[in-house]
Amino acid sequence: MLSQFGLAYPAALRFRGGGGPAFCGGGGVSGVSSGNTLNLKTSVEVAGVENFQLMNFYLPAKLEDGGVILRLSGLFAASSLKPLGEPPKSADISGAKIDITGVDKDSKLVSGDIITLITNVNYNKKPVSTDLDVPVATSDGGKWQFGFDGMALTAQLLEHSPRFKLEQLIDEAQKAIDDAVAAGKNTTDKQKAAIALLEQAIEDAKKALDDPNADLEKEIGRLQLALDEFNKFMEGDGHGGCNGFSYGLFGLFALAIPFVRKRK
Repeated sequence: MLSQFGLAYPAALRFRGGGGPAFCGGGGVSGVSSGNTLNLKTSVEVAGVENFQLMNFYLPAKLEDGGVILRLSGLFAASSLKPLGEPPKSADISGAKIDITGVDKDSKLVSGDIITLITNVNYNKKPVSTDLDVPVATSDGGKWQFGFDGMALTAQLLEHSPRFKLEQLIDEAQKAIDDAVAAGKNTTDKQKAAIALLEQAIEDAKKALDDPNADLEKEIGRLQLALDEFNKFMEGDGHGGCNGFSYGLFGLFALAIPFVRKRK
């Protein structure tokens, strides 16, 4: 397994799985093995890539619509990828399974955005073990559509994963609390109670993220309802009244019931 965590590699180096050093210039590395995995967590440029059966992409926060993760320079193409009389090839991903393992919670990618996972491939063999041009559920729980034109492997976001949605909703709920405090809406008992209830909802949502058996879609619904009730209450200056406290804060107390969990 070859993991890459944000280091800047010279464009004359290659990613190669098995049979020698992890990074090598030129085509002088011999030996081939199977079961090799390449993990990428940031944008990088190298000469080429080969002999990986699994290529995992974690999308960083700075990656935007139209952005590129793995850019291949094509320098010092390996001789194994350069049949006699043909131009050098940058990569052979024909036997690789492509997967998106996660998206940073601060990502600005939205449904419909298209990113390039690998560019300048220059090797007209598609990744046969990856479905192309159809919706694919990736291991992070999101839905993507991969495409390949012989030069670039792209991915279009169809829907973010439940984990990503919940992480962003947690940030939104925390911002709502911070904004209320900044506006001085944290002085009365009713305001404090409203903040405490939403804080509890946020805490339970965070615990759900750490629970492999949690239903994250259900947690999204619960937190969204709690946030909606909180906003309704605070929109009336957080003082309540017939249309404020009696409805909004009562709703928050009712919503708090599903968040009570049995402790071991």
